[in-house]
Parts: sequence; structure tokens; C-alpha cells
Amino acid sequence: MPYGLHVRLPGFERSFSAAVQGVKDWIAEHSTSRDSGIG
Repeated sequence: MPYGLHVRLPGFERSFSAAVQGVKDWIAEHSTSRDSGIG
């Protein structure tokens, strides 16, 4: 995942934010039994 890339597409930022939130939710779901200090 190339960070620092500025993409100007309609709805891209919103989709990216939704994807990031989804990943965070997945991590929170699957890491509760291991490490709950991930923020």
C-alpha cells in the first residue's frame, strides 16, 4: 500500500475511510483475545 499518494477521485476518500474503519473493526474483533492495547 503506497502511502503519501494523493488521489483525487469522486468518493475515493470516503471509500478509503470506510475501508480503514472496516479494517480497524476487524482487528478489534480478532485481537481481543491476544492484545487489547492496539489503538
